[in-house]
Amino acid sequence: MKERYLHLLRASKYGFGLPRDAVVNWVKCRSRRYGTTIEHDKFTPPLVFVYATRRCNLACSFCVRGRAQEDAARYEMTPERFARVLDDPFVRKAAMVCFNGGEPLLTDVEAFAAMARKRGHLAGVITNGTLLSPERAASLARAGICDVQLSVYDETMEKLPEIMCAAAGHFPVHASYVLTRTRLLADEAGGFAYLARVVRACRDAGCASFKCNLCNPADGEAGASELIRESDAAYARLVQAAQRAMPDASFRGFGAAKKSRGFPVFFPRPAQDAPTVRKCYTPWTTLSVDAAGNYGLCCRIAPSEEYADINCETAQTLRAGLLGAGKLYPACANCSHLYGSYAGML
Repeated sequence: MKERYLHLLRASKYGFGLPRDAVVNWVKCRSRRYGTTIEHDKFTPPLVFVYATRRCNLACSFCVRGRAQEDAARYEMTPERFARVLDDPFVRKAAMVCFNGGEPLLTDVEAFAAMARKRGHLAGVITNGTLLSPERAASLARAGICDVQLSVYDETMEKLPEIMCAAAGHFPVHASYVLTRTRLLADEAGGFAYLARVVRACRDAGCASFKCNLCNPADGEAGASELIRESDAAYARLVQAAQRAMPDASFRGFGAAKKSRGFPVFFPRPAQDAPTVRKCYTPWTTLSVDAAGNYGLCCRIAPSEEYADINCETAQTLRAGLLGAGKLYPACANCSHLYGSYAGML
């Protein structure tokens, strides 16, 4: 959202607080024609998601990351491993490093953030917030964290005031909520009151914005039961109901009837049965990497040994599909980012 970009622009001192290489790289990434390969001597993604851990203190059934592997220690970030990540030619010129997982607050993410800031990168974190105490929030801020995305779940809703109280004065917190088809249908039966309550709770707790993420738990499985498609008219009705319930909010994205200076609320466009739009640039503008040095194909497809080469055959196939040079990669066909919804923060 515009407000989030403006905050990060100010945090970077309008670019003057970033290394020159990061600024030049950002301009190149945004202005070049994309191809099926990414060459680090031309440009690299300006936003890097770093998997600090594969562990999590929650166990969401729809998590795209899956369960922690038996050899989870191999994917646990350490200062030594993160130093190697920072030296990676595909990471060195990033404008921002954002720590995720798993739950990054299970690690010493402050040490990693301080290392990133020392190299000139902006630093952010994606967290479920359940470990965010006032002391931890202050520690994160001292380490240089300037942006926090809070993943809100039904099971953690009651902790929102506590989480936001801890974060107050340290950094803006942008709420995101994963909407499953099961929740959508249940909400429709209840007059679409639940999601509106979630949005209001985030606003009233002091979040800076709210973003709805549509559940896509199974890459490539067109019939995944929790997918929400454009043919599901209930989703459009939900967005309309949310706008009626919150006339003082500023709605953007799918079905948005108005914009204002109110609380920013974003709803992505749902998947089409036969997608024709290909507006996603995430595989070129974001990079995911884990402690083992593996890459991910985009913000949704987590790092894996299968993608240890950033220009592996699968990566090139995915990019070719988004460029219109081939069939869409199965995971792309079900993803809301295909229609231009933002994935990153730069």
